[in-house]
Amino acid sequence: MTESEELSEAERQRLANELKQAETHQAGALKEGFVIGGGLGNHEQRAELDERVSALRRQLGRESPEAPAGESGRGWMGWVILGGVCVGVVVAIWAMNTL
Repeated sequence: MTESEELSEAERQRLANELKQAETHQAGALKEGFVIGGGLGNHEQRAELDERVSALRRQLGRESPEAPAGESGRGWMGWVILGGVCVGVVVAIWAMNTL
């Protein structure tokens, strides 16, 4: 039996709630790192949160993170914007060379 199969339903729910809270803190620390430039304190905080989240996932028998609710399917927008910018740069360079 694995460790996750030995957990009671109440313990499993407590760990799931703790995992959700830790993932929320982890996302907040990541955003904060982008805003302030990710100093050493932020890096250490994120490393501790990463370890805690990994440990909770192992206890629950989950190996990979679940997709955040409401954010699936939005990744293509970034690729569309990047493609548009690349096309714009190529057209601008072409226009400057034809003048």
